[in-house]
Amino acid sequence: MKKLVLTHALLFLVFGLSAQSKKVSLEDVWLQYRFSPKGTSGLRSMKDGLHYTALTNSDNGPTVEKFSYKTGESVGFIISAKVIKEQTGKNIQFDQYQFSPNEDKVLLATETESIYRHSSKSHYYIYDLK
Repeated sequence: MKKLVLTHALLFLVFGLSAQSKKVSLEDVWLQYRFSPKGTSGLRSMKDGLHYTALTNSDNGPTVEKFSYKTGESVGFIISAKVIKEQTGKNIQFDQYQFSPNEDKVLLATETESIYRHSSKSHYYIYDLK
């Protein structure tokens, strides 16, 4: 029994120490973010259950892009600052968005200013997608 426990302890130490071949440095943690979780933020599921949207920034300004759940690839865009400028002549740089319940309109927030913790104030525009 003692030999079995000693053997298991020895194997545990050998394999445990061999896994620690590289030391963790501050650069790994704070500059390269090697231990940061990789995930998504700010995505909104669409009513069809097959797609989601996310706010992306490109050379043309902010864009609400539509992605496929199945592939994770972009399948187009819903609205962009460039399209709004072409249609209305106004340069609206939005930083948040919210769809109406039937997804035919979108509420765009611009110039969002944080007030306290979870409170903010913004200028809002309603854009009809149809």
